[in-house]
Amino acid sequence: MRFRDGLSVIRDLTLINLRGLVDSPVGFDPHKSVNIFRKLFGIAMQIAIDFDGTCVTHEYPGMGKDIGAVPVLQWLVEQGHKLILFTMRSGATLEDAIGWFKLNRIALYGIQTDPVQHSWTKSPKAYAHVYIDDAALGCPLVYNPEVSSRPYVHWPSIRHMLTKLFEGKQLFVVHD
Repeated sequence: MRFRDGLSVIRDLTLINLRGLVDSPVGFDPHKSVNIFRKLFGIAMQIAIDFDGTCVTHEYPGMGKDIGAVPVLQWLVEQGHKLILFTMRSGATLEDAIGWFKLNRIALYGIQTDPVQHSWTKSPKAYAHVYIDDAALGCPLVYNPEVSSRPYVHWPSIRHMLTKLFEGKQLFVVHD
């Protein structure tokens, strides 16, 4: 089963409970959560991450303030997922963003693209299973004018949403 098929399953079901896939007699083990995703879809997720307003506050062309992305992004990499930096930055400002990931010891799988997608598509859009972007519809945001003049991603909510996805629990209900 490919991930796109799984999205259809998750979208169409009212309740999905995959705890039986976890190799733990006591129930869900968060350290094995990535295994559920792999059992369902055969792969770890590729996650495209925006930078300004998503990893840091909006301060372009400068470097924004910390908003709590680092521990969640490190956790994702530790779980075996592949991160793709997918940002409007270019040139020196893109290098600054790449440097932020290096400084925070967050491994990037790709920058602006999936490094192997050229073998199966000519599309310039980075292929990913999930896109985390402050401009995305439904992305949880925080607005605190003492921190930033613009809203930015609320990383505790992102981690909660991803954990539910890894557990195989329903994130939302789609009504026809």
